[in-house]
Amino acid sequence: MQNFSTLDNWIRVQMTSRNTPALALVLTDRKNSVHTAQFGYADLEARVPLSAGHLFEIGSIGKTFTAVAVLQAVEKGLLDLHTPVVEYLPWFEVRSRFDPITPHHLLTHSAGLIEGTDFSTDGRSEVWALRESESGFAPGERFYYSNVGYKALGLLLEAVTGQPYPQLIRSGILAPLGMLDTAAQITHAVRPRLAKGYMPLYDDRPPHNSYPLVPAPWLETNTADGSIASTVADMAKFMRMLLNRGQGPNGSLISRESFNLLTHPHIDQDEDWSYGYGLNVFDHEGYAHIGHAGDMPGYEAYMQLDMQNGLGSAMLMTHPHIPGISLTTLDYLRSQILNRPVLV
Repeated sequence: MQNFSTLDNWIRVQMTSRNTPALALVLTDRKNSVHTAQFGYADLEARVPLSAGHLFEIGSIGKTFTAVAVLQAVEKGLLDLHTPVVEYLPWFEVRSRFDPITPHHLLTHSAGLIEGTDFSTDGRSEVWALRESESGFAPGERFYYSNVGYKALGLLLEAVTGQPYPQLIRSGILAPLGMLDTAAQITHAVRPRLAKGYMPLYDDRPPHNSYPLVPAPWLETNTADGSIASTVADMAKFMRMLLNRGQGPNGSLISRESFNLLTHPHIDQDEDWSYGYGLNVFDHEGYAHIGHAGDMPGYEAYMQLDMQNGLGSAMLMTHPHIPGISLTTLDYLRSQILNRPVLV
């Protein structure tokens, strides 16, 4: 019988020390959620307690969803990972003396593109503006994180499928997994369901937990680098699909071959981490892991999975966030499952 009271108490201490308003946690194995908890307030001013139904913006974890959608399109024969992007988006242009950029390069952040912005309401203008930039290196040569590269992937998907990116995510991922509470784009209609995002009042000095918080700027977005809002219960469903190597409760979302591409360490980020398709790939505590983090105005999200032991942790919170907390919670779960000493 697992006991998570020590973990929950530790989280409360961390939230107090960081002045984190709201945090939702889920731990899962390959079959079921093992532990779910909510802490803090969805609205500080109104003192509304956080509930299981509140949404959080998950930011760049949306890149994993985009990568799955790209592989689904590949399986349908709608695109090839190694065909130049310009074959699908004729207006896509970057100043370059190198070979053409392919979807594979965009998926692995190895296209040599600029980073781009984290937050934009629509990706078309930013991708169009790449023609005013220059490739920094030959595609595939090395890793350089690019939000605008994933925005381009979303537009590529729209071009080859004829469907808006949010609809592709709903029909191809959310509906098959039963992620019925998740929103595939951030709109005003979603806003009442969100835990309110916050940020420190002072942006001209290092953060301190004594500083007051103010509501974060509001942003609508539908871009493929991160425009999804979800609950921890729904994130557990997505993690179980990954833990089961692409298999959902009603069949496979992607083939085993596609899953291997998704999680393969295609390019090194540094000596300890690699990048697959929309996923960090790394070893931790002697076990193979995949995962991603996400950041939006007022929000922070983490998704980490221990593939060898079939365990996952998703942590959704409002700013100020608690760095590294999702791996700690995953370590705690593993210690419970493997009957090892508790790590917090």
